[in-house]
Amino acid sequence: MSETERMQTETPAPITEAPTPTPTPVAAIKPVIMGEPTPSPTAAPWPATSMEAYNILIKTFGPEQGSYSRYPDNYAGCYVRSMNAILVIQLTDLSEDTLTFYHDLFGGESIYIEYKEVEYSMKELARIRDEFIQSLGLSRVGGGFSVTENKIDIRLCTCYEDHAAMYDELMERDDWRDLPIIIELNPPSVPV
Repeated sequence: MSETERMQTETPAPITEAPTPTPTPVAAIKPVIMGEPTPSPTAAPWPATSMEAYNILIKTFGPEQGSYSRYPDNYAGCYVRSMNAILVIQLTDLSEDTLTFYHDLFGGESIYIEYKEVEYSMKELARIRDEFIQSLGLSRVGGGFSVTENKIDIRLCTCYEDHAAMYDELMERDDWRDLPIIIELNPPSVPV
């Protein structure tokens, strides 16, 4: 009997489903909140570094850059505090459900992760940025995020007359000052 004939006559092994993981009880979660003491280094071995934790976030939220729709509604970015190599995850709420999600995502507690509550999510900042830039009516406007400040950076350039005029006008207006926006007028980064 040939290998192909043998494979066609054999009964395939039954397919079994992987067991559903049991969620960690909320009472067992002891997240590190900004400003509170960090647990001892024996708290949990995984993730072993803040960069490993960051990579878990990126894999979870997807690889596309600039697409904020992939983030959870309460996610407000993250950064590494260089002095302690701690990944600070910013969230608009620190509810038990939210902390359970991240606890389960990272497989337990980690001395390399802290949570900080902020006002605006990445989705909200992206929406505000896009609407604000559109309201300016200018082309070639740079708009990024200051994650640590939970604000939008709007960059205008001195090399464009309309940018300089808009900057002067904005500095005289108050209608945007309650928004999470930082406006800068910068010289060109390369000669124009």
